[in-house]
Amino acid sequence: MTVIPEIDMPGHVGAAVYAYPQLACDGRKHGPVTTVSPAFDALCPSSESTYRFVDSATAAAADATAGPYLHMGGDEAQALNLTRYDAFIKRTQDTVAAHGRTPIAWAEAATAPLLPQTVLEYWNTAQPQPPATQAAAKGSKLIMAPGSHAYLDQQYTPGFPLGLHWAGYIPVSKAYDWDPVTVLPGVAPAAVLGVEAPLWTETVKSLADAETLAYPRIPAIAEIGWSTPATHDWRKFAQRLAKQGPLWDRLGIKYYKSPESPWS
Repeated sequence: MTVIPEIDMPGHVGAAVYAYPQLACDGRKHGPVTTVSPAFDALCPSSESTYRFVDSATAAAADATAGPYLHMGGDEAQALNLTRYDAFIKRTQDTVAAHGRTPIAWAEAATAPLLPQTVLEYWNTAQPQPPATQAAAKGSKLIMAPGSHAYLDQQYTPGFPLGLHWAGYIPVSKAYDWDPVTVLPGVAPAAVLGVEAPLWTETVKSLADAETLAYPRIPAIAEIGWSTPATHDWRKFAQRLAKQGPLWDRLGIKYYKSPESPWS
């Protein structure tokens, strides 16, 4: 297993800006973020304090992990215009590379000039992604994590006690029903590096909550990523999945017994 650290920048930095007000362009102390909506704070792309922070945080993450990758974030930076955002992405990916790591960034970063080795991650199925498609055509690799199929923080069904549903409800069958090669039109198969199943924790209060959202969807997404579409058969998979139940019970995993599988 390879641990890949992620430092989400320049948006999603409410905690950093709260702790270090000088990282915001206005220099004011911002209140702590307590909502589940994306924060509208951002690291200031024109401040050298920002890049000292980026360098320090990147160095710490690189030193703490042995893998070749470091995820620098890049999503939902609504507080910055495109020029300032692109400037931040360009300089930050250079910092990640200087620390000996291959940069990964969310697909929004495709608007910036990218290093040849920078990997993009596709997540936003609600909006067209022409910059990411164009970057893939120029040689960039993509990780596929479509929110409508692979986001483990989405509810299984309406009214499910955990998760959100901004990307839709994701029963196990939907987590199994997609192809990483075709989920983003216009991307060649050779550009697809792999898949990810993100689990954001706005509604997670315990390990049991995290397990309930992950199991049994994460085995479905793993099979999608590790095997060819010709081998995929939902009905057979649902049967095989149910056979994992006794093992998960013995391990104490708090999984959701989806009615789509015949659990014993």
